[in-house]
Amino acid sequence: MKNILRVTLLFLAALFQVSDSPAQSLDERWAWTKEKWTSNDAPYRKVRDAIRPLYHAKKLNDKQLKLYKQASLQKPKDPLALFRWGYYAYCLALLQPDDIVGSSKVGPVRQAFESGPTPRSYEYTRLRYLVLSYLLQSGARMAELSERLLKRDPKDYYVKYYAVSHHFTGKPKDEALALKLATEMVEAEPKNASATSLLG
Repeated sequence: MKNILRVTLLFLAALFQVSDSPAQSLDERWAWTKEKWTSNDAPYRKVRDAIRPLYHAKKLNDKQLKLYKQASLQKPKDPLALFRWGYYAYCLALLQPDDIVGSSKVGPVRQAFESGPTPRSYEYTRLRYLVLSYLLQSGARMAELSERLLKRDPKDYYVKYYAVSHHFTGKPKDEALALKLATEMVEAEPKNASATSLLG
């Protein structure tokens, strides 16, 4: 019941988001997924490296999330500020025992990405993919983006995890890739329950 409610709420939110900008075509809305990655990723990796230990130590909190959000909203054209807020929110969402609560952390980030800058950064694109995947965004464009990200880093566990679900399309080619990716995840981390569950 909880998952049904979550899917319903996210679906309705997506409908309202689309209706806010009816003049924008689907190709325009998804143009960021095909941009060449030409930016320097070092500043974004530095942010990730600073937040990741806090995630593993489970020392993330809503107070700091609010500060990062405020800093980003004060500088809406600053991609690094949005990345810092987005990455912190995504990591905090992963620590939530309830997916609905987790979605409330990253939902505003998705909206900021929609109207924010597109710095042509691999790290920035990867985070946007993770946020959308967490919020159950799916479709051919997400599947294509997951393949592109995995070409850049074939060992990326989180991208690969979501890529499996994006390729459950019913098409034999996609299903075969999903099985391949899930098998690779289990082989890499055989004790990880989330990876094993992907194989059914």
